[in-house]
Amino acid sequence: MQNEDTAPIGVYQDTPFGMFSSEVVKNRLNKLPEASSSVIAVYIALLCFVNNTTGSCSPTHQMLAAIACSSVSQVERCLKILADAGIIEIQSNASDSTSNAYYITEGGNRYAK
Repeated sequence: MQNEDTAPIGVYQDTPFGMFSSEVVKNRLNKLPEASSSVIAVYIALLCFVNNTTGSCSPTHQMLAAIACSSVSQVERCLKILADAGIIEIQSNASDSTSNAYYITEGGNRYAK
């Protein structure tokens, strides 16, 4: 277990958004000044699933839609906005079109411990 002194910047063990402090989440969302409440809700829903070791998650679009109180098509639009802004990276799952692997990114780099 890493403490705050040895953890990568912005990465903490017991924070409300998995491995990310609320300040890091706020800074990332500031990259999207026109972010709708749906984009924010989908991003926070993704963070609920993040693996603290790999920085990845793979919830289904239906799971994200339920948490974000959105439709599946709205979730898909929001994921594209987040990916285009460099906040997440999407790795398509060829065998399952309803779920992909998502990586939280910063400056093009994946977060991982």
